[in-house]
Amino acid sequence: MCRVSLQAAVPGTFFWKSNVGLAQAGGTHFPRTVQKRPNWENINKGFVVMIDGYQAGLTAAALASMVGLMEDFPQFNPTRASFFTNTYRWTLRYLSQLPDWLSGKSGNYVETHKVYRKRFFYLDKFVPQWIRNILFFIDPKEWKKEEVEWIRYSKFAEPSFGKYYKYPSKKFNNWNSMRITETIENLDITHGSI
Repeated sequence: MCRVSLQAAVPGTFFWKSNVGLAQAGGTHFPRTVQKRPNWENINKGFVVMIDGYQAGLTAAALASMVGLMEDFPQFNPTRASFFTNTYRWTLRYLSQLPDWLSGKSGNYVETHKVYRKRFFYLDKFVPQWIRNILFFIDPKEWKKEEVEWIRYSKFAEPSFGKYYKYPSKKFNNWNSMRITETIENLDITHGSI
C-alpha cells in the first residue's frame, strides 16, 4: 500500500495574505540599472531631463503617456482624420448653444454649458472640403474611411442600440425602474435555503 502525503495551506489563507507579505516572499529580482545623475554634464548631453514645477511635470508625464495611446485611440491623434472630425463635431455642439445662451432661454448660465447633452448631435457632420485642403498632411483615404464607417454605424449599430436609449426628462418619471423584482430584497425566501 502506497501512502502519499500532501501538504497544503488551509483553504482561504493564501488569498488573505497581505500584498506586502506576498511581495516580500517573492523577493525582488529586478536588474540593476545605471541611472544618470542630474548634473550639468548629463543635462547638456541629453541623458537627463529636468522639469521644474509640479504642473509642468504632470503635463510632461501626461503627454508622454498619451503618445503611446495615439494609435489605439485615433480620435486623440492629431495626425489622423478622426481627431479633426471629432473636434469639428464638438465645436458645432458648442456653437449650437450660443443662441440659447445669448437669449437667456435655457434657464441659467450652467444649463447653457451642458454640451454633453448634445453628444449625439451632429454625428452625421464631417469636416468640410475647404478645411480638408488646409489639413494637407491627412491622407485622403482616411476621410473616405470615416464616411464609410458612418454609413455602417447608421445602418447597423444605431438601429440596434438606439432603441434602448431613453433621454432623461427634467422631471423624474421613470418609477418602473424602482420596481425591479429580480433582486434578492424583493424575493420571498422564507422557504429557501441559503
